Amino acid sequence: MSGGKNRREELGNGVFALVSDSFSFGMDALLLARFALNCAPGAANAADLGTGCGVISLLWAAQRPLLKISALELQAEGAALAARAAEENGFSDRI
Repeated sequence: MSGGKNRREELGNGVFALVSDSFSFGMDALLLARFALNCAPGAANAADLGTGCGVISLLWAAQRPLLKISALELQAEGAALAARAAEENGFSDRI
């Protein structure tokens, strides 16, 4: 990962994302996560393309305990942050 220090950003209900100076998120990601869940209430699978630090996948996993999520990030730093956050939040079996 880059030289910047990683930090936790709390998402609520004990769930957190790991962010860096290069990979973070804004309100648009939080709104998109909520919108997507409302559009597909019965979905069993979801894809988060360009996941960055994984915030959308983490929010989906927290809200839908049975949802399987494929998260794709091409940049190594973002992919590592997303994978580590999924593991530390206990979602690595679903993300």
